[in-house]
Amino acid sequence: MKAFTKGQAVTYIVNFDENGLFVFRQAVVYSCGKKQMVLTDATTGEEIGRHFRPELGGKNGGTFPGMTDGQAIARCEELAAAYLVEQAAFLLRLSRTTEFGAAYAQHMAEKLGELGEARGMDYNKAPLYVCAQFR
Repeated sequence: MKAFTKGQAVTYIVNFDENGLFVFRQAVVYSCGKKQMVLTDATTGEEIGRHFRPELGGKNGGTFPGMTDGQAIARCEELAAAYLVEQAAFLLRLSRTTEFGAAYAQHMAEKLGELGEARGMDYNKAPLYVCAQFR
Protein backbone atom coordinates (compact mmCIF):
# COMPACT_ATOMS: atom_id res chain seq x y z
CA MET A 1 0.00 0.00 0.00
CA LYS A 2 1.37 3.39 -0.96
CA ALA A 3 1.87 5.95 1.78
CA PHE A 4 1.07 9.06 -0.27
CA THR A 5 -1.61 10.35 -2.63
CA LYS A 6 -1.65 12.75 -5.56
CA GLY A 7 -1.77 16.39 -4.42
CA GLN A 8 -0.51 15.67 -0.90
CA ALA A 9 1.99 18.05 0.68
CA VAL A 10 5.16 16.21 1.70
CA THR A 11 8.60 16.98 3.07
CA TYR A 12 11.57 15.26 1.45
CA ILE A 13 14.68 14.86 3.65
CA VAL A 14 18.11 13.72 2.51
CA ASN A 15 21.64 13.33 3.93
CA PHE A 16 23.55 15.86 1.88
CA ASP A 17 27.21 15.80 2.87
CA GLU A 18 27.66 12.64 4.94
CA ASN A 19 29.25 14.82 7.63
CA GLY A 20 26.12 15.75 9.58
CA LEU A 21 24.06 17.95 7.26
CA PHE A 22 20.55 16.77 6.42
CA VAL A 23 18.36 19.07 4.33
CA PHE A 24 14.66 19.16 3.57
CA ARG A 25 12.59 20.27 0.63
CA GLN A 26 8.87 21.01 0.74
CA ALA A 27 7.13 19.23 -2.11
CA VAL A 28 3.79 18.13 -3.50
CA VAL A 29 3.04 14.65 -4.85
CA TYR A 30 2.33 15.17 -8.55
CA SER A 31 1.57 11.51 -9.15
CA CYS A 32 1.93 8.33 -7.15
CA GLY A 33 1.90 4.72 -8.27
CA LYS A 34 2.70 1.48 -6.51
CA LYS A 35 6.43 1.63 -7.25
CA GLN A 36 7.32 5.28 -7.80
CA MET A 37 6.04 8.81 -7.44
CA VAL A 38 6.76 12.21 -8.95
CA LEU A 39 7.41 15.17 -6.65
CA THR A 40 7.24 18.87 -7.50
CA ASP A 41 8.64 21.77 -5.51
CA ALA A 42 5.91 23.23 -3.29
CA THR A 43 6.97 26.81 -4.03
CA THR A 44 7.93 26.82 -7.70
CA GLY A 45 5.93 23.86 -8.99
CA GLU A 46 9.03 22.58 -10.80
CA GLU A 47 9.50 18.85 -10.93
CA ILE A 48 12.03 17.57 -8.40
CA GLY A 49 12.18 14.05 -9.74
CA ARG A 50 10.24 11.05 -11.00
CA HIS A 51 11.74 8.11 -9.18
CA PHE A 52 10.82 8.58 -5.54
CA ARG A 53 9.62 5.51 -3.68
CA PRO A 54 6.02 5.90 -2.48
CA GLU A 55 6.82 4.87 1.08
CA LEU A 56 7.26 6.65 4.37
CA GLY A 57 10.82 7.84 5.05
CA GLY A 58 12.97 6.26 7.73
CA LYS A 59 16.27 6.63 9.56
CA ASN A 60 18.12 7.68 6.40
CA GLY A 61 15.61 10.31 5.32
CA GLY A 62 13.10 10.04 2.52
CA THR A 63 9.56 11.34 2.05
CA PHE A 64 7.43 12.26 5.05
CA PRO A 65 3.94 13.77 5.39
CA GLY A 66 4.12 17.58 5.10
CA MET A 67 5.80 19.36 8.04
CA THR A 68 6.37 22.97 8.94
CA ASP A 69 9.88 24.27 8.35
CA GLY A 70 10.56 24.12 12.09
CA GLN A 71 9.39 20.52 12.31
CA ALA A 72 11.46 19.61 9.25
CA ILE A 73 14.63 21.16 10.72
CA ALA A 74 14.05 19.27 13.97
CA ARG A 75 13.57 15.99 12.08
CA CYS A 76 16.71 16.69 10.00
CA GLU A 77 18.74 17.27 13.17
CA GLU A 78 17.34 14.11 14.74
CA LEU A 79 18.22 12.02 11.69
CA ALA A 80 21.65 13.65 11.43
CA ALA A 81 22.45 12.94 15.10
CA ALA A 82 21.54 9.27 14.71
CA TYR A 83 23.56 9.04 11.49
CA LEU A 84 26.63 10.63 13.12
CA VAL A 85 26.57 8.19 16.04
CA GLU A 86 26.37 5.24 13.66
CA GLN A 87 28.99 6.62 11.26
CA ALA A 88 31.44 7.53 14.05
CA ALA A 89 31.27 4.00 15.47
CA PHE A 90 31.82 2.53 12.00
CA LEU A 91 34.78 4.79 11.15
CA LEU A 92 36.34 4.28 14.59
CA ARG A 93 36.19 0.53 14.11
CA LEU A 94 37.82 0.84 10.67
CA SER A 95 40.50 3.24 11.91
CA ARG A 96 41.59 0.64 14.47
CA THR A 97 41.96 -2.23 12.02
CA THR A 98 45.18 -3.21 10.32
CA GLU A 99 43.47 -5.73 8.07
CA PHE A 100 43.58 -3.34 5.09
CA GLY A 101 46.88 -1.70 5.93
CA ALA A 102 48.06 1.32 7.87
CA ALA A 103 47.24 3.81 5.11
CA TYR A 104 43.60 2.68 5.08
CA ALA A 105 43.38 2.93 8.87
CA GLN A 106 44.85 6.44 8.70
CA HIS A 107 42.36 7.47 6.01
CA MET A 108 39.43 6.22 8.12
CA ALA A 109 40.78 8.16 11.12
CA GLU A 110 40.85 11.30 8.95
CA LYS A 111 37.26 10.64 7.77
CA LEU A 112 36.25 10.30 11.42
CA GLY A 113 37.77 13.72 12.10
CA GLU A 114 35.75 15.26 9.26
CA LEU A 115 32.39 14.42 10.85
CA GLY A 116 30.64 17.60 11.93
CA GLU A 117 27.73 18.22 14.20
CA ALA A 118 24.12 17.36 13.47
CA ARG A 119 22.60 20.10 11.32
CA GLY A 120 19.34 20.55 9.50
CA MET A 121 18.36 23.22 7.01
CA ASP A 122 16.17 24.13 4.08
CA TYR A 123 17.52 22.82 0.79
CA ASN A 124 17.42 26.35 -0.67
CA LYS A 125 19.78 27.60 2.06
CA ALA A 126 22.29 24.76 1.82
CA PRO A 127 25.79 25.55 0.50
CA LEU A 128 25.93 25.60 -3.30
CA TYR A 129 28.55 22.88 -3.59
CA VAL A 130 26.19 20.58 -1.75
CA CYS A 131 23.01 21.58 -3.57
CA ALA A 132 24.45 20.97 -7.02
CA GLN A 133 23.80 17.24 -6.72
CA PHE A 134 20.12 17.78 -5.85
CA ARG A 135 19.12 20.52 -8.32
